[in-house]
Amino acid sequence: KREKDILHNKLRELEIQIDAEKRTASTEKMELNNRIKQAESSMREARATAAALESRLRQCREREMEITTALQAAKESNNKLEQRHQHMSAEMSQICNTIIPKYKAKMEQMKSHMQAAIEKEKQKAGEYKKKALQSHEKNKVLITKLTQSQELLASSES
Repeated sequence: KREKDILHNKLRELEIQIDAEKRTASTEKMELNNRIKQAESSMREARATAAALESRLRQCREREMEITTALQAAKESNNKLEQRHQHMSAEMSQICNTIIPKYKAKMEQMKSHMQAAIEKEKQKAGEYKKKALQSHEKNKVLITKLTQSQELLASSES
C-alpha cells in the first residue's frame, strides 16, 4: 500500500508537472501563433511594399525610356540644326565673298561718276560765275553810260 501511495503521489506529481507543461506549452503556442500572425502581417506589408516599389520602378523605367527617346530626338534635331547652320553659314560666306567685291566695285564706280559729276558742276558753276561777272560788268558800264547820258541830257536841256 505504501508503494501504491508513493506511486500514486508520483503519478499526481507527474500529472501536475504535465499540466504545468501543458499550460506552458499552451502559452508558448499562443505566443508562437501571435508571432506567426505578426510575421504574416509583416510579410503581407512587405509584399505590398515590394509590389508598390516594383510598380514605381516600372514607372521610373518607362519614364527613363521616354526621357531617353526624347533626348535622342533632341540630339538628332540639334545635329540637323547644326548641319543646317553650317551649310547656311558656308552659303552666306560664299555670298558675301561674291557680293562684297561687286559692291565695292560698284561703289568705286559710283564714286568716280559722282566726282566727275561734281567736277562738271564746278565747271558749270565757274562758267556761270564768269558770265554773271561779265554781265555785271556790262550792266555797270551801261549804268555808267546811262547816268552820263542822263547828265548830258539834263545839262543840254538847261
